Amino acid sequence: MANIIINNDPYINTDALENVVHYVIRESKTRGVIGGQGVLLDNPVWYMNLVKNHFCQNDGKQVQHLILSFDSYENYITLIEAYQIGYAVCELFPEYQLVFGFHQDSEHKHIHWAINPVNMLNGKKLIFGFKESFELRVKIAEVLKNYDIKCDLRMPCGMEL
Repeated sequence: MANIIINNDPYINTDALENVVHYVIRESKTRGVIGGQGVLLDNPVWYMNLVKNHFCQNDGKQVQHLILSFDSYENYITLIEAYQIGYAVCELFPEYQLVFGFHQDSEHKHIHWAINPVNMLNGKKLIFGFKESFELRVKIAEVLKNYDIKCDLRMPCGMEL
């Protein structure tokens, strides 16, 4: 069963966006299986910072980090399916910039997303409370049904209502 992790780290340091984006698309982990929305992949951090600077949104959380981890028996996922899932999740955030990378360097294959939390159209920050987190889990589970992958919808312990 696939597991969705919505990383709750504060990511308030000035280099958080750059660090997470570079980790998500690191060649040694992805072997080039990366994608994005609202950015060009030659320098996605630069494009994300353009939006942050335009809306003067440089304080607070700098990046939202999502992970979709597959069980070892789901390691049959193909590179094309990883791209399709990566972009399908990007489409759940139509007004945000994202990059994703399919990490193949461990026993459990997984996809990471780095989301610029600043809306490209209105500059408002993306909020992940309990309700939003659960709704996202349900939407990702719907995406995964197309690949015969079941998804764990349980919320992590300690997630506030």
